[in-house]
Amino acid sequence: MVFLLSFAVFLIATLPASVVWKYVIVPNTKVLSLGVQARAFEGSVWDGRVYLSFRHLKGILDWDLSPMGVFSGTLPLELKLESSTGKLSSTVELGLKTQRFTLSSLELALEPLNVFTKAQRLSVSGDVFAKDVELIIRDRKLESAMGSFTWSGGAVSYPAGRDLHERVLPPFSGRMKTDAPYDVHLGIRDQDASFDVMRGSINERGEALWEVTRRVLDIADEPWSPNSKETDVVFKVKKPLYSGLSQ
Repeated sequence: MVFLLSFAVFLIATLPASVVWKYVIVPNTKVLSLGVQARAFEGSVWDGRVYLSFRHLKGILDWDLSPMGVFSGTLPLELKLESSTGKLSSTVELGLKTQRFTLSSLELALEPLNVFTKAQRLSVSGDVFAKDVELIIRDRKLESAMGSFTWSGGAVSYPAGRDLHERVLPPFSGRMKTDAPYDVHLGIRDQDASFDVMRGSINERGEALWEVTRRVLDIADEPWSPNSKETDVVFKVKKPLYSGLSQ
């Protein structure tokens, strides 16, 4: 019995990641239909790396999964990704009811991603940087969010009726904060603004709100009523996110 138990522990501890991908992940998920391909694996399911490709994007994903977290009710997972469009470092703590996602750092070039929005005639250049972003999900609801990010600014193009407008926008920065559990807010402003020119929120009832002020139109040199102020909201959308979940 001791031998069998030791052998079973050995198999689990050294289980190749390629085996899990082939016999567990691929048959039970839609990764292949989404276009995600695993080209080569190194290491075990607990500590290893994989060379991934997704359409024209390529990258190397490293992970470190600590089984000791099982005794505390969580499964901590450290992830590092270096790809053709940037790199990130993050930690995921998976629990039965609570999941914590921490993005330690992110550097993302947007131009290589324009192929995904080509059909919508939308393109964005510049780089996105994020640091110390943390999300906590409890019972499948966003309990809290914090952290900041910046966009370097750059050229953008977008459809306006039958025309295609091209603009060069300044840098923007964003910050997430939580005023109370399940009451999360996001504010985005340009480098010269004294207020959030775009803002979003999710409340405890799961209602998501997104607002855009006239200043964004001014920056993009788009026309609007001259009788309005730059702080006036020109676009607003509100939508329930948790309607399918039990309260």
